[in-house]
Formats: sequence, C-alpha cells, structure tokens
Amino acid sequence: MVVTKDADFHYAYLATSSPERLLLVATGNIRNDDLLALFDERLDDIAAAFTEAKFVKFHREVLIVHG
Repeated sequence: MVVTKDADFHYAYLATSSPERLLLVATGNIRNDDLLALFDERLDDIAAAFTEAKFVKFHREVLIVHG
C-alpha cells in the first residue's frame, strides 16, 4: 500500500493499477499533528474501505472509496 498526498499517484494508478493499494490523502494543507489525529479517528474506516476497494481518497470529512 502506498499512502501519499501526491495526486500523480492517482493518475499512475488509473493507468497501471499499480501500486496494488493506494490511499490518497486529500486534506489540503494541514498540520502534521492534525493529520495524525485524523488518521487516529478514521483508521477503522480506512481499514474497512480497503476490504472492498484498492483505491481510497481520504478527505477531512469523508472517505471516497473507488472500486
């Protein structure tokens, strides 16, 4: 699994289906402490999303699960 804020990974994933699993962090500018707190709050949701998908986009308020 690759965790990134770099949108280029999204385009590469669409073209090649690689990496096998991708978590795109789309929170915009955020302090590291706030980002870690979001991960703590949403970790169970993120794990559940990857049981049904290989690509998930992580926003501050919502997870978008791509099939």
